[in-house]
Amino acid sequence: SFPTRRSSDLEVNDADVYYNLTNQDTGTSYRCPSSGPLSGTGGYYNCTFDSSGKDVGQYEIVLEADKSYHNPDSDTTSTFISSVPLLEDGSVESDTGGDGWGASPYNYTVNVTDRDGDTVDVRFYLNSSQTDGWELKSTKQCTNCDDSVLSFIINYEKENITTWDYKFNATDEHSDSSET
Repeated sequence: SFPTRRSSDLEVNDADVYYNLTNQDTGTSYRCPSSGPLSGTGGYYNCTFDSSGKDVGQYEIVLEADKSYHNPDSDTTSTFISSVPLLEDGSVESDTGGDGWGASPYNYTVNVTDRDGDTVDVRFYLNSSQTDGWELKSTKQCTNCDDSVLSFIINYEKENITTWDYKFNATDEHSDSSET
């Protein structure tokens, strides 16, 4: 959402106001609102921009304001639209091809994608009736992750015979996060 107050000594109501957002890498532009001007009261104008499915990256935002018998005006700022890391195809397999505690070690894998090329921290957790909730077992990173496969190896002993649940958590450098 882009709130703006356009005034100096006098409040200007009923101006034709809109935002133009341009991705600095791709050149793709979006208008907010997509058609017509914004309506505002007391010189305040607000536009909610849905970034879902939009190109990630640095955006220049230009506010354009115009009203009959007034000079047109514009103001420029910038923002960054980032993506949430995507975790897919989480799986577990025994390196020996067997199952049960005697089939250790177990290889837990997950595919990681982050569209804006961030460094992503992926945390691997285990939980069972033998633990007090989720236990962080390991953390790995990938940069420019594009369907990158991360692997976490766990060895079990006969004392660990129970049902184990696992999950992955990913957080990028913009603090965007996801979990399986």
